[in-house]
Amino acid sequence: MTCDDLIEILQREVTTYRRLADLVNEERLAIVARTPDRLNEVTERKVALLQEAALLEANRLAWLSARATDGEEVTVTDLIAQLPDADGERLGRVRDDLLRSVRDLDRANTQNARLLYSALAIVDRTLAAAQVDGGNVLYQPDGPATSRRAVAVLDYRA
Repeated sequence: MTCDDLIEILQREVTTYRRLADLVNEERLAIVARTPDRLNEVTERKVALLQEAALLEANRLAWLSARATDGEEVTVTDLIAQLPDADGERLGRVRDDLLRSVRDLDRANTQNARLLYSALAIVDRTLAAAQVDGGNVLYQPDGPATSRRAVAVLDYRA
């Protein structure tokens, strides 16, 4: 394999991570719109792309480890420094694109995690307010168990 092979692997990784970022944005829209079916569909597509990303990463690591000498690990940054200027610059640009894509994806994932956490916290608080008032169950599966439900909501807000 040549340096061009590594560049191709890295470019495919960039493309895969950008596609993942697009899916994460779709995921955010599904979360905000409260469409669980859409969220499940996006999640399935994300899993497939994550598998593709893992395979590409394994290919990159295999390419790099084939160039290791005396048990020393070789990194893309090491190669950039060792290559002639034009090849090193090309490899550096693709590496930078990959790092930027990974950072962008991480930011979007963090935002979605916060959205999901907030939504779950709201659901948890709502369920807690609707179910218990000082140990007295306010709602049973077949409806209200007590007439104190208005008081419980006021108590919960306080």
